[in-house]
Amino acid sequence: MIILTILKVIGIVLLLFLFLILVLLSLILFVPVRYKGSGTKKDNPDTMCGELHFTWLFHLIHGTIQYNSDGLHWTVKLLGFTVLDDREEETAYE
Repeated sequence: MIILTILKVIGIVLLLFLFLILVLLSLILFVPVRYKGSGTKKDNPDTMCGELHFTWLFHLIHGTIQYNSDGLHWTVKLLGFTVLDDREEETAYE
């Protein structure tokens, strides 16, 4: 009787783990990455600039990539908190 109870608990845990994997896989496969970009270029190539915004999973993850005369800059945020930012790394070493 104890062995059957242990096997039942192990089976329930395995089913929950499988369900969690299926939910995460479904989120990755079926939730689209949305992006929007813009850019301008005038006569001089030095005046070229552009910007790209991307979001995933209802703005759970969102980021911006910018290119202008200063160079390429990017930020990635998770739940509104900055996770990756190349400008913070530059100012930390100066």
